Amino acid sequence: MKLPYSILALLILLLAPSAWAEATLKATLDSSFLIQGEQTRLTLHLKSDQPPTIRPAIPKADNVTIQYQQEGVRRLPDRSLVYVYTYTVRSFKPATYLIPAFSIELAGKLTQSIPISLRVSPLSELTWHSQTGVGQSFKYASAIFTPEAAPYDGETFPAEIKLYFPNNSGGASSGAAELQHDGLVAWRFELVPYATSVPLPTGAHTGFTFRSTAAPIRSGAVSLGPGDARMMMRVRTTEHGFTF
Repeated sequence: MKLPYSILALLILLLAPSAWAEATLKATLDSSFLIQGEQTRLTLHLKSDQPPTIRPAIPKADNVTIQYQQEGVRRLPDRSLVYVYTYTVRSFKPATYLIPAFSIELAGKLTQSIPISLRVSPLSELTWHSQTGVGQSFKYASAIFTPEAAPYDGETFPAEIKLYFPNNSGGASSGAAELQHDGLVAWRFELVPYATSVPLPTGAHTGFTFRSTAAPIRSGAVSLGPGDARMMMRVRTTEHGFTF
């Protein structure tokens, strides 16, 4: 039996493979505000129907070192695949940088990420504190970072709290931090799972980043901070010659 032409054309259309979806490449930093010498992580998420055969090209950024770390594949709830690439980022020269776009060619078409901003501050922006716990005392540093440009009334801007602990303190973790604020609204600061590393004058330190956003609700002077964070410290203690 012969099918009418219109029905046959419809069947051919339904059986034909669907067109490739537009590939996307997104770059994110675990911390957008660093102290000079501090190392953080940059992650690329490539969403593409076509498996990549090469890694995305690393852009050149003056005074910023970007090094490939590792890659993997994740499956999203809609069954699509995301190819994930991680890199380390570090700069020893204080300045505000724009990390250029990463790029990858897929089936002859170039896909690029959006450039991202990175601010690197001098060590002088750190505030030092002393803390005692479990019979031990140590010093740690803190800083509150916001963009250099003053926001206008109602503009939402990123903000980060950074805490730097000596590597030999045993490490720390926490859920959130709170900051005092005047003349603006600030949302809860959440801990970023990835810890940074930085060589400070007193030795190697691990940095913990709390990220949020804030927005002025009036014109004129506004303030953010000080504040506090609950940190769960892991320390080494010795008894009868055994370390536990």
